[in-house]
Amino acid sequence: MVEKLYLGYNPWTCDCEMSEFVEYLRTYVERVDSSQIRCETTGEEIIKLNKHDLCTSNKKLILILSISVLVLFVLASCATALYFKFKKQILIWLYNYGLCLCLVDEDEIDEDKIYDAFISYSHHDEDFVLNNIVSNLETGPDPYKLCVHVRDFIPGEYIKTQITNSIRTSKRTIVFLSPSFLESVWGKLEFKTAHTEAMLEGRARVIIVVYGDVNLKMVDDDLKSHINANTYVKWDDPWFWRKLKYALPKRRRRTSKNGTQPQRVADPSIVSVPNKLEEESLTSLMRNNVVP
Repeated sequence: MVEKLYLGYNPWTCDCEMSEFVEYLRTYVERVDSSQIRCETTGEEIIKLNKHDLCTSNKKLILILSISVLVLFVLASCATALYFKFKKQILIWLYNYGLCLCLVDEDEIDEDKIYDAFISYSHHDEDFVLNNIVSNLETGPDPYKLCVHVRDFIPGEYIKTQITNSIRTSKRTIVFLSPSFLESVWGKLEFKTAHTEAMLEGRARVIIVVYGDVNLKMVDDDLKSHINANTYVKWDDPWFWRKLKYALPKRRRRTSKNGTQPQRVADPSIVSVPNKLEEESLTSLMRNNVVP
């Protein structure tokens, strides 16, 4: 027969399930070291606790857990509401800093954009731009959708408003920078509008194409600061089309009905498909503003 049972100094959890154990201690109090049998968290002697005390502590734990879950639910709800309210700004921030790119797609960021690019040019260069730039980008197996004011502006509407709307509904703005453009009031307005929109959004939206004998040191301050901070492309550059299309929105590969990728027709403007070394060189040139 057991005369003395030592149960003290153990990690006892004081909850409702301990009620029967407390009754046992009280029945055989002389055979156990009851003074050393204490709650792990509070240090109280278990034998001095009644059922109400034990169940109350359990209820406190449940209450704490319930409040914690409620707080997490409220925080998650607020975060979800903020995400849907500022979804575009969040995606742009992630995209700009290269974070969670598997979750961020440029097409998703620009889902409200109608055009791939708005073409800004002087009317003196209109024939050249339409016959060389627009015609090339709008044809082929994977054409770009462009906004050209001579074709897409609505007659009778305020020009300044149409310029702003065209830039805001385009993923990029291609500025055809020529000597004539520098003398064009509307051309300068288009650049300033596009530059301002890009600065507010924090994204590289403006592509400068230099055509003709343009002294880049003599342009106005806004245009000069943009050229110094961003990539520009020269029309007579052997890699002109590669660089321009690299700066334009990336084209999503289309999948045919049978799930295979369609074969692309060779672009007549590109003599050969660039190998890996050429692509790395192109990326380096574009990032460092260097024109061969």
